[in-house]
Amino acid sequence: MRETKDRGCRLALLLAATLVSGLAARAFAGMIEGDGKGKAANNCLVELSVQVSPLPTGSKMTCNDCDGGCDLDQTPDGVCTLQVALCVNQTNDSGCTPVELKKAIGKVMGVKGLKMLPAPSSLAGDPSCGAFASNFQLKLGGKKKNRPKTAVVVLTGISTGKRKARRVDTDHFVLTCKPHPAGTDCPPPPTVTTTTIPVVCGDGTREGDEECDDGNLVDGDGCDSNCTRTRCGNGIKTGTEACDPPCGSGCPQGQVCTNSCTCETTTACACGTPDPPTMLQFTSKIGSGTCGMMKDDGGNVLPDVCAGGSFAGQPCTTTSDCTGGICSQGRFTCGGLYFGGGGVSVPLPSVVPDMSSALSKVTACTNNCTLTLGATTQADTGSDRTCTSAGCKFGPPLPVTNPPQAQLSTCIINEVAQDAAGVGDCRTGETSALSVPLNSKIFLTGNLLAFRCRGGTRAGEPCTGVADTACAPGTCEDDSVARCRGGTNAGNTCLQDSECPGGKCAVPIRPCPICNPETGKCNGGPNNSLACTPADSASLGDAYPTTHDCPPPPEKFLGTLPIAFQLTTGTASRTAVDNLPAQSNMFCGFCRHPGTLAFAKGMCTGGINANHPCTFDTHCPGGTCTPTQGVKCSRCVGGPNDDGACASDADCPSGTCPSPGNSNCREACNGGTNPGAACEVPNCGSGGTCSAGGTCTGGPSDGALCCAGGGTCLGSFTSCQQHTSGAFGQVARTVEATGTGAGPGADRRKHDATLVSVFCIPPTFDNAVDAAADLPATGVVSLPGKAQLLPTPP
Repeated sequence: MRETKDRGCRLALLLAATLVSGLAARAFAGMIEGDGKGKAANNCLVELSVQVSPLPTGSKMTCNDCDGGCDLDQTPDGVCTLQVALCVNQTNDSGCTPVELKKAIGKVMGVKGLKMLPAPSSLAGDPSCGAFASNFQLKLGGKKKNRPKTAVVVLTGISTGKRKARRVDTDHFVLTCKPHPAGTDCPPPPTVTTTTIPVVCGDGTREGDEECDDGNLVDGDGCDSNCTRTRCGNGIKTGTEACDPPCGSGCPQGQVCTNSCTCETTTACACGTPDPPTMLQFTSKIGSGTCGMMKDDGGNVLPDVCAGGSFAGQPCTTTSDCTGGICSQGRFTCGGLYFGGGGVSVPLPSVVPDMSSALSKVTACTNNCTLTLGATTQADTGSDRTCTSAGCKFGPPLPVTNPPQAQLSTCIINEVAQDAAGVGDCRTGETSALSVPLNSKIFLTGNLLAFRCRGGTRAGEPCTGVADTACAPGTCEDDSVARCRGGTNAGNTCLQDSECPGGKCAVPIRPCPICNPETGKCNGGPNNSLACTPADSASLGDAYPTTHDCPPPPEKFLGTLPIAFQLTTGTASRTAVDNLPAQSNMFCGFCRHPGTLAFAKGMCTGGINANHPCTFDTHCPGGTCTPTQGVKCSRCVGGPNDDGACASDADCPSGTCPSPGNSNCREACNGGTNPGAACEVPNCGSGGTCSAGGTCTGGPSDGALCCAGGGTCLGSFTSCQQHTSGAFGQVARTVEATGTGAGPGADRRKHDATLVSVFCIPPTFDNAVDAAADLPATGVVSLPGKAQLLPTPP
């Protein structure tokens, strides 16, 4: 092909699904020209379609690992996954007339497991393309995966004529995968502006995501009525097929539709090759868009308003609009962590690390494509950073920055507390009830890198102040002043966003040690100056990249919070209850003293107050107070509101409320005429009296259990509350997070998916931290990423 192909070619397959005019969409495939051999009049017989941006001008194409413009999985995994297809008889070359072809061949050299590109469905002279090769993967060479990998594609098209009437078009293409440049972020997919073109199956023109379009809606003629090629798995039963699709309906009771579209009485998994899959891998990525919302009592989505400060209740876009407060969002940003009640003063959300991989084991796969998921061990995955059994790390270190009070910023190390377990679906890519209980280890680090070396051999490392000479020949500079983040003045000091065109003014806070992408060394923490590998992207913000190679200082350890983490690709929600007169709009209740407002730290072991809440041993005569990081009260068991606050079973759809009336928070009487009896209030309040039977008569606590004869209600942690009503800065009634399934997993490729969870967070018992984060309270997180069933086909 000597002439440059028209990059505006109208092949609908190459444009994929069209979007509304003016919206940003991923740049889809275009044609790249061959090596210039053969007659120009035959240039259109065979062409190579490649999803790449920018489009190369010659027959050679280079793709860097994880470049969103060409690497389909957008993951720095040492593999470039390309979308390549063989096309024939294109109409973008005015000097070439399409013709009926006898054969069209796409030979591939240098790609393991792939010898030929799929042939187009039609060679009759109309424009047509074969399917994108599903396994066109170039794997980098070398132990460190740093050697480029090259493949050669040779296309040949031969017409049906004889001798002089026969036309031949042969082209060679060289495609190369190179390593991702160290210390740089993965480029996102490019954007283009497209115009809506209606896709009509059966109009004879291949458009959108159509695999073919032969101008009719006849099944079994090679192009079926849904414009997919006639084959097993396209959802249409044709020819000798007994059923279609696999795992779908169409077989007699007790039988399953297999991968070959036959009905068999079997327990085969029918979930791709090799069958069955052994693991499910999920790798997080940077999020965008919204993944949920919070609503008021009327079911209305709450607005974005300032919470606290001088402009409380006023509309806002960012926290910079809310002097002395935060901007509370009614909709949740994907890839964000939200926490706290209505009084939280930490700007939300905290950004969740990307590039984090977790592997679950497929322990069983039934004939309806249901996957039973279990935990992997370090031996299974080769690392304690990707396994999901007790003791494994769950993601890289998570920095939670608090710009208004930098000294209260924390670094969180999440570890799996109990073996993961859940359910998946091979057909839909949905994951439900994936339970991954966590131990969240909190380090109260503040800003670890307030002063940093600039220049010299210790660049980026912490130092003690501007007079510190340890950075020589560099200098020690104050890195805790506000600077422009992004834009034309990036790095310059600033006071407000207007001084940072194209960016924003922010104080860099780094609660976790970072892995300096420029030096490849830890900055901060006990491993300061040691070599490291970033586990997430620097583009997430000043507090990144982090890695377990660079742990936080152990002396900053504050405590461990048990988190009942349950992930789903569906919808996770929680509805607050009213526990009046103590508190309304309560999502996550813990036993609290109604007078001092202190939360119980544990439960009594032994003594007359055994199994009741306490903080000190004096609350447990004859026993001891065993710390439990707070005492849950009245929580749902089962159903969509699992672990959420409840007052009765009515608050627990499809579940139960096993401790109605806050029975978990009852204490035992010490002394008086009913020692050891359960009590709910330290006294009956003004106008009330405690009867001989131990029940308040009259007053604000009428009917409550009390201690008769002058007895004392031990501990008195008898109220069920969270720190402040509501969630995330507002008086919310419902919080709801929405995930997305990965789609059919039988192809064993990486698919976009989003996991979400709603959970309760106990108190840290550090008064300053709990006041800022407004704990205990509810939490919401969304994890966008890529899901893939393993192993992949050989």
